[in-house]
Order: sequence, then structure tokens, then C-alpha cells
Amino acid sequence: MEKCVIETTQLTKQFGKTTVVNNLSICINEGDIFGFLGPNGAGKTTTIRMLVGLIAPTSGSAKILGKDIQADFVNAIQDVGAIVENPELYPFYTGRQNLIHFAKLSGDVDKERIEEVIKLVRLENRIDTKVKTYSLGMRQRLGLAQALLNKPKVLILDEPTNGLDPQGMKEIRQIIGHLADTEKITIFISSHLLHEIEQLCNKVAIVSNGKLIVQGDVKSLLTKEYQEVTIEVSDSDKAKHILKALPYIQDVVVDENKITVKYSGDSVAQINKALVLADVDVTHLAASNGNLEDYFLELTGGEVIA
Repeated sequence: MEKCVIETTQLTKQFGKTTVVNNLSICINEGDIFGFLGPNGAGKTTTIRMLVGLIAPTSGSAKILGKDIQADFVNAIQDVGAIVENPELYPFYTGRQNLIHFAKLSGDVDKERIEEVIKLVRLENRIDTKVKTYSLGMRQRLGLAQALLNKPKVLILDEPTNGLDPQGMKEIRQIIGHLADTEKITIFISSHLLHEIEQLCNKVAIVSNGKLIVQGDVKSLLTKEYQEVTIEVSDSDKAKHILKALPYIQDVVVDENKITVKYSGDSVAQINKALVLADVDVTHLAASNGNLEDYFLELTGGEVIA
């Protein structure tokens, strides 16, 4: 059984009478690119602030690499790199001067590692210009370089593409994907962007109003539970009755002679066969995989993520 690199157990945070994170229990395994997905206000940043020790939980626990954040903070955080909200940078320093400054604070970072992280985040051409001239995407990449200085085993990123233009978002996604391959680190990414999680992550936890809705493998969520087929038939009432009796059918929605069916497994041929054997004429059949957005909207009762 795989060990949890990041593990929360009934993690809860209250501000006054408001519960922002509610009994959150998640497990991120070694090597995962784990997406923490939810709309703004779902408790994502509060969770990350607890994970890196910026705020204490009201109850429950959080562990990184088996070490409790509250009981053993220094050892728990020593192998963690993080960007929480916006990276803190000195605008009148160059990018290189910023990294040298933060390397000195870390205490065990040599010049070779500074050069490595500059290349990892693709800032070679602008590293010796002042940060005040950087675009938002470049600042984010420099913040990522800062988080990588101490060769972390765990990287925690809070909305890393928030506010970036499409090109900036693409660059950050490419860098994160490259890091997972070359640095062999476990990456935890919070985001409200569905397509970002689909493109980047192999695992996902969906949260809403501070509560965990579901967690699991992105591919299995997309292929096993959200497959749909649209069927046009001669007798929709009869077809609905037949389909609802099939064990692999999850939902049947009728709109005149058009039926939308949610099903599990590889069941399209069986669906068609069942209707034909019951003398229901099938005039059109089109299967498709659902996406994470459809599933999220279903789970949260129609709550939209921008």
C-alpha cells in the first residue's frame, strides 16, 4: 500500500462561527500531481495555509512525509517548497539577486542549484533584469524557482496560473509537467480552473463549501462514471422503461424522442441490443465521455467554476 506524502485527517478550520474547512481527509501519494479543485471560497487557500503552517487548524491533523505539521513543524516543512497566493519578491532586485537572497536564507543552496532552477523555470534571458519589469507570468516563474531552491520532495502551489494570460498559463503548465518528470517530486496544486486540473493532474480532490466531495484518479473519474450516450428512438416511453431496468444504467433523461443515458463500463453495444430486442427502433446513437466540468456541476448541484 502506498504511503501518503501529504495526509490530512478530519482537518477543520473555523473563523468565529464560520467553518471554512470541514473535516477534510485526503491522501496524496508519492509522485502524484494532485489537483485540489473547487470554486473560489471553497477553502482551498485556507487548507494550504494549514499545510505549510501559516495558520493552525481548529481540529484534525495534517502530515507531510509522515511528520505532523503542528507537533513537528521544522522537520515536516524542511522538504517542502510552496507558493501561497502571490510569491513574495523584491521588485528592485534582479531575478538572480532575489534567488541569491532566498538561497542565503535557506542556508544550504549553492550557485549550481541557483543556475539549475533558473533553467527549470526558463528565465535565463531575463534573470538579470529587475523584477519590477517582469510580467505576472515571469514573477510566478521566479516564485516557482524560489520554491525549488532547496530541492523539495513536495511542491505546494496555490492557484499557480491565477491572473495569467493564456501564454503565461501554458508556460506554467509546461514547467510543472517538466518538474514532475525531472525533479521527481510530489506536486499539490489548488485551482478553480477545471481544464487546468484535467491537463496537469493524475489525481484530484473536489471541494465545495469547505467539504470534500470526491477524490480519485482523474482518468477513472472521466471514463468510468461519466460516459453518456444520446439515443433517438421510435418509442421513448418504452425505451426509458427498458433502459432503467439495466444494471449498468445510472440515469435516463427523456426529451421527446431523444434520450440521454449515463452508464458505466463499456455498455453502448448492450444498450443498443436491449432496445432492438424489445422492438424499439433506434434511429440515432452517439456516445461520448463526460468531462470533469459536467461531473463537478453534478456533484455541487450546479455550482459554476469560472
